[in-house]
Amino acid sequence: MYYVDLSYDTDKCKVWSLDTFSIETSYEGVYDSPEHLPDEIKNRVLALSIMQPKSSPVSGVGMRSAVDKFWVYI
Repeated sequence: MYYVDLSYDTDKCKVWSLDTFSIETSYEGVYDSPEHLPDEIKNRVLALSIMQPKSSPVSGVGMRSAVDKFWVYI
């Protein structure tokens, strides 16, 4: 699972991994814009963007916890 924080002021995106025991590819870091996010993260954030904040989680995708904050399941 990843926590994604989009800054609409600077257009920067911060991504944190919440799975410290994963051996999969880590997407952690700061990205210059949403367009620079890895496709797996970007596609899920785009899908969640149409939802209202604090909506129920979407199985296999994640949830939107605030206007600019997302929990993404990978």
